[in-house]
Amino acid sequence: MKVFLDTNVLLSALVAKGVCHDLVVALKTTSPNPFERIQCHTCERVLLELKTHLPTKFKWSASDTDSAITTFCDEYTIAPAAYTTVPCKDADDGWILADAQLAACDYFITGDKEVLTLYNVGSMRICTPREMLLWLRTGIPIPKFEAHQDRAKYLVQRLEKIY
Repeated sequence: MKVFLDTNVLLSALVAKGVCHDLVVALKTTSPNPFERIQCHTCERVLLELKTHLPTKFKWSASDTDSAITTFCDEYTIAPAAYTTVPCKDADDGWILADAQLAACDYFITGDKEVLTLYNVGSMRICTPREMLLWLRTGIPIPKFEAHQDRAKYLVQRLEKIY
């Protein structure tokens, strides 16, 4: 299984302990299928966004920023740059989605509500960090909804059955 983590997921994982941080850790240590390895992907565009946002928005030093980016480069597969974009309101999101699609990723994990409304790009599913983390922790696959409006209700029902 190939997963692609969007900039907002990686930023959240770096700056706070929470769902995104737990997801990044779980992706290293868990697999929904014991015979399948999870491959984490990112792209140069995401790394460039990290390099821009960590020092400006989060006041990270240049050395800490470079260290984080080096870690992602070492642990993640860098997707090739796409030559065409995915139609999207935010052009930057369209290029990142195109990179993920070119890398043949199965899941694009993001917290961006606008990107989540796309639901999928080709065969690549777009899901939230919480959905992927629940799948990794429970083994219950992410549902295939036609629209994201049903997600909150479904997640509550899933959690009620588990706990």
